[in-house]
Amino acid sequence: MAKKFSVTLAKASHAPHALKSAAPMKAGDTAPTEYVLLDNENGTVTVLGVTAGGNHVDISAVATLAVTSDNTATVTADPPAGMTCKLVAAGPLGTANVTLAVTFNDGSAGPFSVSLPCTVKAGPVSGVIVELGTPVPN
Repeated sequence: MAKKFSVTLAKASHAPHALKSAAPMKAGDTAPTEYVLLDNENGTVTVLGVTAGGNHVDISAVATLAVTSDNTATVTADPPAGMTCKLVAAGPLGTANVTLAVTFNDGSAGPFSVSLPCTVKAGPVSGVIVELGTPVPN
């Protein structure tokens, strides 16, 4: 019997919210939305199991989470603590795909993998810079 799981996201400055989808995520599913971080933000990602009845349950005692980013110049992933990890806007504006891989310790199901598209956008202006052009003859 396949185990299902859901992904919950929370920006550091916002309350957690679960990704919405028609059915709980399963192996090979793609997250239904992108995760948007401002260039000065980080946010947490938590993976939960989903029972046959649709209830979300903690699977941290029975599974492990591995998280990777395909563009660590833009988004990095801190090592998971249980089923939660922190995604950090690392530098330039852009996109990254973060892969969340869940493996059940007893091998009874999975591994399951979900790709989470992430976008880093410009945060609020906190200063100014002057860029000088190249001088040319009059």
